Amino acid sequence: MGYETDCLRIVSINAAGRNGRKFVFQHLIEQEKPEIVFLPGDNSGLDTLAQTRYQYLLDPAFKEPVFLYDSTRLKVNQLPVRPQSSRHVCDFDKVLAPLIDINSPAPAQNIVKQFICVNWHWKLSENGGSQVLYENRRMYMMFVQNLAYFTGKEVLIGGDFNLPESKIKELIEEHNSLIQHGIDSIKPQFQKFGYMFCMTEEILRSERRLLQLKLHKTNNSISTETNYFVASKEMQLFETRHEKIENISYRYTRLQLHARVETDYHPEPTYTKTHIYIPQRPPKHHGG
Repeated sequence: MGYETDCLRIVSINAAGRNGRKFVFQHLIEQEKPEIVFLPGDNSGLDTLAQTRYQYLLDPAFKEPVFLYDSTRLKVNQLPVRPQSSRHVCDFDKVLAPLIDINSPAPAQNIVKQFICVNWHWKLSENGGSQVLYENRRMYMMFVQNLAYFTGKEVLIGGDFNLPESKIKELIEEHNSLIQHGIDSIKPQFQKFGYMFCMTEEILRSERRLLQLKLHKTNNSISTETNYFVASKEMQLFETRHEKIENISYRYTRLQLHARVETDYHPEPTYTKTHIYIPQRPPKHHGG
């Protein structure tokens, strides 16, 4: 499987679109055919997927779906490691963070990649004011670092951050500098064994890229909402875009009248999408 075919399609619906109509949600699934959908915590439209390949997970606190996945391609596992939250301002027990197995197409169904998805209910992005939200997101970055460190798996964060892009950049830079500082602190010890600083950097490169984070923003934002994903640097995301789910009834009206009817108007919901590249498996060794 090549670069264009072996990838995972990810869609994130922010809290502003959580009250969308059922046919709009169904239209999104039919249009994008994603393997993973980050939901804000809303039941609208899920009954239309009852006889499909999709299954959903509920967040631990509000018991509403925040994660939808293609059960024919993915397997969801609960993580055995979760950090303690008693000393922090945010409660990690309200955050959903399953380990995802990506299987090769049937009939082989071999695990070709594993990573962790992190999402939460939209109410955790609404309460407490901007400073509390900032501190919560800061602790979520540390939470993600712990998950990546203990499991050795890449991490993808989706959903509604409710923070401006400048703020999330600030958090990521702070987080990444802590990881780099840890590497710099052990360089003198490595030097005693004959390693140059550049050699230490190269040895720890894969671990650094696993723990450090990267902002994957859209280049075609069509609104003022926050539209981005945050993932481990090691994770290969591409084609991150912000799209609009066109209301089908309005599209029909424009075709007929060449103008939008203002009566019974509802804003057209938007979503953010991206792709995760799945590297080709190495060739099997046949001996000789």
